[in-house]
Amino acid sequence: MCGTIRRGTGGLFCSNFGRDRGGGFGICSRVWCGSCYKPHQMDNFHIFVPRNESGFAWQKNPKEEFKFKAGRDGDHLVTPFQCHFCHFHILTHRQPVEGNPKDALLLCCIIRANLDALWSREPSTVGGNRRGMEQIIQTWRRTGIKAHVLPPLGPHPPRDTFGMAAAVSMLVKSTQPGRHDSKYTQFETLRKLRAAYSNYYHASVVSAETSMTLGRDTTKAFLTTCPKQNMWFERFA
Repeated sequence: MCGTIRRGTGGLFCSNFGRDRGGGFGICSRVWCGSCYKPHQMDNFHIFVPRNESGFAWQKNPKEEFKFKAGRDGDHLVTPFQCHFCHFHILTHRQPVEGNPKDALLLCCIIRANLDALWSREPSTVGGNRRGMEQIIQTWRRTGIKAHVLPPLGPHPPRDTFGMAAAVSMLVKSTQPGRHDSKYTQFETLRKLRAAYSNYYHASVVSAETSMTLGRDTTKAFLTTCPKQNMWFERFA
């Protein structure tokens, strides 16, 4: 743990931090200095680089050097965030085994999915939001307002409410040669896996019991609990 981390707005905290969810999950105590949350050593996922008409990469802003390659302090205040160990336990019902190639691949994909979701917001947005929360908390301290008026960031239920399993499938598929590129599969093809997951979910008994409909006559809106429609998955995609 980085010595500069402060509880709350500083660092990058797992939403389950300090909480016992039962069911063998135990208490998560994982927190990172934002820039210390980095891709797995196996990570070789394609990161798109804008290029000009001559095929040369556009000159990057030095501030974007770590784009998709590290977290930021306060990311957890903008985007739902569970650490890769919590996600791993949800998906496998156990802890990862060191040296197990399947476990390493799954951890790699979860970290990549987390970073992709976090980077759906620009550093200026994350930093501004963190500073805003610091000002709010400072004001409350001066006026005697208790911080518990804020809704808790966690813990999350011990099941895959984020849609991480579907995200992992898309990431693994992305590393396979595509129709138009020999190194990776393009996003338009990956979207088909998301649709397949959604179709299966809405054909299940869970959807039948939880889905609702708003409207009348020919105008209707369907409310669903499908994980691929939630805030985290939208930001990942």
